[in-house]
Amino acid sequence: MSDSDARQELLQRPSLEDETRRVTAARDEIRDALSAQLGLTRWTDQDRPGEAGCGEDLDLPGTTGSTSTLLLADGVPDDQWAAAVQVVTDVAARHGFGAPQIVIDRPGQHDAEWPGERESRIVFGTVTNATLRLEYGCHLPAAARGGP
Repeated sequence: MSDSDARQELLQRPSLEDETRRVTAARDEIRDALSAQLGLTRWTDQDRPGEAGCGEDLDLPGTTGSTSTLLLADGVPDDQWAAAVQVVTDVAARHGFGAPQIVIDRPGQHDAEWPGERESRIVFGTVTNATLRLEYGCHLPAAARGGP
């Protein structure tokens, strides 16, 4: 794909700022639903949002990234994992994410991902603690969207 074609495709996507707000709102809604419905309330923000370029082959000022990771102290108990996956799935659907893809599902360790629009995904898992983050694909910052 040429830089021109890639730029046109990216111009059809929301700006980086809008996508960051969208995935952060989805992450926070998931956290709040897990807290309200399952009593999983010991969440802390573990890091800063991540950002990277869109790839070496394209000379575009686009960015991929992720929300900051939320950590749930003591994780999700095995007997609540299926219910937690359902809570995430319900919220995820409202934000354009698909069905869960189970990565690991064994006693004491569970990981799942929900694919979304424009290369976004929810990543949620638990071992000793649980983590929740959302990732997103390439988007142009608002300042880079004007002009050819």
